[in-house]
Amino acid sequence: MRKQFTSAEPLYQRALAIWEKSLPSGDPRLRLGIENLAILYTRQGKHAQASVLYDRVRGMQAGSLSTVAEKGRSALYTVELTDLLRQTSGAKGFGAIRR
Repeated sequence: MRKQFTSAEPLYQRALAIWEKSLPSGDPRLRLGIENLAILYTRQGKHAQASVLYDRVRGMQAGSLSTVAEKGRSALYTVELTDLLRQTSGAKGFGAIRR
């Protein structure tokens, strides 16, 4: 499985570079591409890189949460980020994370 992550990373990066040049900054496809790379980084243990991308996605969504699907996607980002924070802090469960 680890080898697949390694193989996937340059493909996601290349696709994202193309989308960044060809799509408007708020395009849902661009946000999805950024999110997918962030998830890959999280699964690879590259938490700092993932966090930067999650922050970018949240910034892109700030004014565009108009549909139920986008609101649900935002909730998934939050869960993924919470999991990332739990993994990096060594905390067990959501209650162990302090704000």
